[in-house]
Amino acid sequence: MKINSIFQAIEGEGMGIGTPKVFIRTQGCMMNCVTCDTPEAQNPNKGKEMSVKQIINEVSKYKQKYITITGGDPMEQNYSELLELIKEIKRVNQNCHITLEVTGSDERDTMVDKIFNKVDFLSFDIKSPSSKSLTPFHKSSIGWSFKSQYKIVINDWKDYEFAKEMIKKYVMCKIILTPCWKVGKGLNKKFISELFDRVLKDNLRCKVIIQQHKIVYGHKKNV
Repeated sequence: MKINSIFQAIEGEGMGIGTPKVFIRTQGCMMNCVTCDTPEAQNPNKGKEMSVKQIINEVSKYKQKYITITGGDPMEQNYSELLELIKEIKRVNQNCHITLEVTGSDERDTMVDKIFNKVDFLSFDIKSPSSKSLTPFHKSSIGWSFKSQYKIVINDWKDYEFAKEMIKKYVMCKIILTPCWKVGKGLNKKFISELFDRVLKDNLRCKVIIQQHKIVYGHKKNV
């Protein structure tokens, strides 16, 4: 598997915010979103090739029960290796909790189902218009709403209108609006306060969660 980094940190976003975790960040993502806050993990030709055993050895150095496999997009790795990694983590670290963060662009098939079934929680990224991603969110991913969250990065008001439609369309889902953290520019507090106001005015069924690790560290890797 191509790995960008393995590190421990406090979860900075989404429903698990504040949770101490080990993160396995895979390398490679075909989305190439312009709003990506970890662009260093996009290029599939970079990163370090690691075996499942090597990854497990590195993860085992940390005494954490919560583990997140993120990217890049982990689903761009070899499916068999990814499934093996998840199974091995569960075998070595009993009673651990594994979150898998994916783009949701994969149509469900047998291997995707096997992978998703083995993890405890799924985090899907629904790409908003400002991401300029050419690969759409696949509607089959909604089938996992019982154990998942759906994050939408909000960079402008066009993204907000897009999010409103998604909230209406997928009312059963736990949808999280994430104000965009722009590399080199940080958080726009004025925009975020206006976002709060609009969510309240429109009575949206969602959560707005700021990336707290970006507030604390800025654009620092592995935090």
